[in-house]
Amino acid sequence: MQLNLNGTGREGSSRNIEEHKGWLALWAAEVPGKAKIHVWRLIQNGLAVGDELQRRNIKEGVRCIACNQEETLLHRFWKCPHSVAIWESASQLTGLPFVKPDAMVRTYHDLHGRVLDWLGKLDDKELSISVMIMYQAWLARNDARDEVCIATPSVIVRRSLALLEEWREAQQSRIQLETRAVEHWQPPAEGWTKANTDGAFLAREGVGASGLILRDHHGRFVEGSCRFFTAIPDPERVELLACKEALILAKEKDV
Repeated sequence: MQLNLNGTGREGSSRNIEEHKGWLALWAAEVPGKAKIHVWRLIQNGLAVGDELQRRNIKEGVRCIACNQEETLLHRFWKCPHSVAIWESASQLTGLPFVKPDAMVRTYHDLHGRVLDWLGKLDDKELSISVMIMYQAWLARNDARDEVCIATPSVIVRRSLALLEEWREAQQSRIQLETRAVEHWQPPAEGWTKANTDGAFLAREGVGASGLILRDHHGRFVEGSCRFFTAIPDPERVELLACKEALILAKEKDV
């Protein structure tokens, strides 16, 4: 016998599918990993909000820092007037709707399903901005508990958008570096020999070294050598000496 712990029949299957879409959307969001982890903790009821701290007998009397109401996950991120203003500001600044999760939430299990369903229905742009805003809103409130005035909704949204753009630019630069074309050795024309040289310089000691290799048009090794130099003033001198060594060796090998 198999038991469906998440529901029965089509209703349970449909809910599982929607939650799966929500998880896929979250982990695919183009945002910093720490922002994804934050929302994952939210969904898993792992954030230290007032009602959860009290339920676990960790700390009592923790109220919403913005409106002094009971602090639940739903309240902190969507129902508090300060949070409502954050999402309204996000809509005004981006032109996106940012529809919040269904407000008919009575238990943590309800919130778990509603948030995943909500994430799964957002388009890519709404998703990345929403995840970043939730993370920055959380940080802003935590900072305010240390007797710092809580940031205004528009400041939080603008900060979220700026940090998201900065992160994307950094990611793009990293991708460009990773995909940069790798240069491969090219053989010389038939009947010719190619010399490849390189040099190293240690400024503190004023010394350098060079290495070189000669190869024919088939890429076969012809000759190679290395040299150590003293009293070297700069790296350019090492490179010039490496080229000189290559010419001397090529003349000796008559190539």
